[in-house]
Amino acid sequence: MDLGTGTGIWPVSLAEEYLFDAQIMAIDLNQVQPTLIPRGVTSKQFDIEEPIWTSLLTDCNLVHMRMLLGSIETHLWPQIYGNIFEHLAPGDGYIEHVEIDWTPRWQGYGQPENSSFQRWSELFLSSMDKFNRSARVVPAKTEQLIKAAGFTDVKQEVIKAFVCPWTSDSREQEVARWFNLALSRSLEALSMMPLIEKQGLKLEEVRELCARARKEICALQNHAFCNIHVWTARKPEGSLSIAHIGQTETVDHTFDAEIN
Repeated sequence: MDLGTGTGIWPVSLAEEYLFDAQIMAIDLNQVQPTLIPRGVTSKQFDIEEPIWTSLLTDCNLVHMRMLLGSIETHLWPQIYGNIFEHLAPGDGYIEHVEIDWTPRWQGYGQPENSSFQRWSELFLSSMDKFNRSARVVPAKTEQLIKAAGFTDVKQEVIKAFVCPWTSDSREQEVARWFNLALSRSLEALSMMPLIEKQGLKLEEVRELCARARKEICALQNHAFCNIHVWTARKPEGSLSIAHIGQTETVDHTFDAEIN
């Protein structure tokens, strides 16, 4: 399953390039996926904040999600991980969770004075906290929640994503060009409601801040990067899936771990 699939690019690419005969369910709150999709891929409109996932696939080998911080109510993450655990196959069922840490970092001496990108990040993350839909990446807390849901073999990979292609490494340059394009085009869309409603900024103030941040991240002397975090974990052998518990039952996802 792919949770929060958006356009469906991840499951479609997976089905076209790797898993030709797999059954993949692409799930999103909105149905914006294309009508022409590979055989084996189905799209389903569903709110994963709902406590019961009886209509979703069970005994999955993989549940994938990315860029959902900021979309999920902060206190519901234990429930989300618990539901994922229940819908995976014991022994060979894996979770993969990918997030971008929007707190910028700089390599070497490339940090500009009074960085507009950093200011944008601070205001955006603070605003999402006030919405109770935190977009902050807290690696230790995420690992704690994944383990509390019952997962084992928890691993985390951290990948640098530079905001502009200043490095000499061709692979890093390619990633940076795509990241720069995506970030440049999405700054205003990410910012408008949070910064206006929770920070009290005016429309033009948000646009000006985004314009300054956009100019900054396009400057080659700016060696900023964001960390991409990838967590993977496995459902251990001997754990029951919801297919074996019975789909009419309510699964208790009460954990000691909480996101602050």
